[in-house]
Amino acid sequence: MGFVGPIQMEAVRRLNFVDIAIAGSSDVRAKEAADKYCVRKYYGDWQGLVRDPEIEVVHICTPNDLHYPIAKLALSQGKHVVCDKPLTLDQKQSAELVELAEKARAVNAVTFNTSFYPMIQQARLMAESGAIGKINYLQGYYLQDWMLYDYDYNWRVEAQYQGASRVVGDIGVHCLYMLQLITGQKISEVYSDFNRFIEKRKKPLEKVATYGDNKNMAYEEITVDTEDQATLLLKFENGTRGVFVGGQCFAGRKNRLGWEIYGSEQSLSWNGEEPNQLWIGNRLKSNEVILKDFNLIDKRIDGFCDFAGGLQEGYAESWKNMMKTIYAAILEGKHNDSYPSFKDGLQIQKVVDAAVESDRVKQWVKVQ
Repeated sequence: MGFVGPIQMEAVRRLNFVDIAIAGSSDVRAKEAADKYCVRKYYGDWQGLVRDPEIEVVHICTPNDLHYPIAKLALSQGKHVVCDKPLTLDQKQSAELVELAEKARAVNAVTFNTSFYPMIQQARLMAESGAIGKINYLQGYYLQDWMLYDYDYNWRVEAQYQGASRVVGDIGVHCLYMLQLITGQKISEVYSDFNRFIEKRKKPLEKVATYGDNKNMAYEEITVDTEDQATLLLKFENGTRGVFVGGQCFAGRKNRLGWEIYGSEQSLSWNGEEPNQLWIGNRLKSNEVILKDFNLIDKRIDGFCDFAGGLQEGYAESWKNMMKTIYAAILEGKHNDSYPSFKDGLQIQKVVDAAVESDRVKQWVKVQ
């Protein structure tokens, strides 16, 4: 119930047919959260929630090192599982969860929510139809500034909780998944360069919230073992080339997520800070901007828009759109391909692992 838990809870509540229980790290913290968010049922540890026979779906909104054990127990209890990204700390754990989910015949999803903006789906359909021509090159980025100073701390800076990569594994995965979704092509090979600008950070002695202000807290100094910035050269399975740049020490960039895709006929550009616009680049006529509007977008993605044109749909709606598709599958009682699955989480984890290995050996590494 830190940063992402309340976000997912709000998105699920907007479906209007789901009752919610929550788990905290202690009875006290769980009750505080339950009172704050008007939740009737709460647990002082995650095991109690997962083992409760009344619970049908488990949302995993914890630090990454807990994703694997919680998902494994939930699947053994016959629950559907919605896991925050990344799926696990490494591809071995992810592969095991894919197998367990298939055996359990459970709906399983990984929260690449940013792919559920209406204009991302519009770009996917334009690329799929051939409107932009052959994709020649693409570039993606995700830039933040919340790790700019040495007193900025979050559990994500420590590999034991986050995994071997922070920038690629935490925020880069959103962009990498989107690029694959839009192009319909998987990343097959990477050449990466990781940088760490701050070698030692001040870890507060008490628990702090994501994006919290840690400046004046008592602390212990720790050596950081995850990257502050990453650059990835990308090869896709059809031969297309690209690049991804990410970082968390870029002053003024709060959540600067976006991409540009260059085709032989048109180019597309999208920026998550203006998510209701899709830029189209042309050679022989003026460039265009498509706005999120029922009359302008492909009719097949009407379900991703609930508000009329001019009424903005943003970050919260990306979560709601994703939960809408996941819970439709849960109501039907079987998994489908309308949302990112554990298999997609495994594939992205393989890209992350390849990027980590490439930085270590300083050469191109194939995605296994």
